[in-house]
Amino acid sequence: MTTVRDTAEHAAARAAVARRHQTPSAPMMLVADPDPDLRREVADRWSGQHVTVIQCGDGASALLETGVLQPELLLLAADLPVLDGLSVLRTVRRRMTLPVVFGLAGGQGALSASAMAAGADECIRRPYGPRDMRRLLRLVSHSDHPRGHQLRYGTLTLDEAALTVEVGGSGPIQLTLLEFRLLRLLMRDAGRIVPRERIISQLWGPRAPRSNTLSVHIQRLRRRLGDDPQRPRTIQTVRGVGYRLVPPDGGGRR
Repeated sequence: MTTVRDTAEHAAARAAVARRHQTPSAPMMLVADPDPDLRREVADRWSGQHVTVIQCGDGASALLETGVLQPELLLLAADLPVLDGLSVLRTVRRRMTLPVVFGLAGGQGALSASAMAAGADECIRRPYGPRDMRRLLRLVSHSDHPRGHQLRYGTLTLDEAALTVEVGGSGPIQLTLLEFRLLRLLMRDAGRIVPRERIISQLWGPRAPRSNTLSVHIQRLRRRLGDDPQRPRTIQTVRGVGYRLVPPDGGGRR
C-alpha cells in the first residue's frame, strides 16, 4: 500500500531527476532504509555538503530509483521490506558499477560475508555514526571521473570512459566500482609490485578497512578475471609487500 510518506519520497526522487539535468555536477546518494528517522538523520547530516540525498523505505523503490537516478553512491540497509537488501544488491550488481555500502544492524554481522560476495564495496554498522558519514562523503564526492582512456595489458582491456573490462575480447566482465578501481590501479603499474599500503590508501583513504577486506576484493577480482584464486597467475601475491599484475597471455602493456 502506498503511504503519504512514500508518495512524498517518490515525488522528491522525481524532482531530483530534474535537478540532476540542471546541475549534473552535484553528486547524489540514495539511502535505502526501513527506519524513516535514520533516513532523515542521514539526510540532515549531509545538508550543506552539496550532495543530493534521496530516501527510500523499501527495496523495490530503492531498486527503481537507483536505475532511474543513477546515483554516485547507494547506502543499503540489509533488512528492507518488500525486497531485502541482499536481493537489491545482487540486482544492482548485474546492471551497474556504482559504489554500494551495506548497512548491518546489531546481530546481522553474519550477513557481512554474503554482502561482500554479492558485490558490496563496504559493510558498516547501523545506525551510522559521524565517522561513517565522513567516510561516505569521501566516497560520493571523490568518486572517480573517467579519463576516456583505455589500458591494455596482455588480453586485458580496461576502458576508463565506459567503465568496462574485457579479457580476450569475450565481452565485458561485471565488476563493482571498487573492483574496477583496484584493477585499474594494478594495470597502471602492470608488471610491478603495488604495495598493500598504497592500494588501501588510494581505495579507502585515511580510514583503513578491516584487515582482510583487501584480500577479499583481490580474491573476488581474481575469480571475475578467470584467475585461479588458489593458484593465481594473473594477480600475484608478493607476501608481506603487495600484489603484482602479470599478463594473462604472457604479453605486455600496450
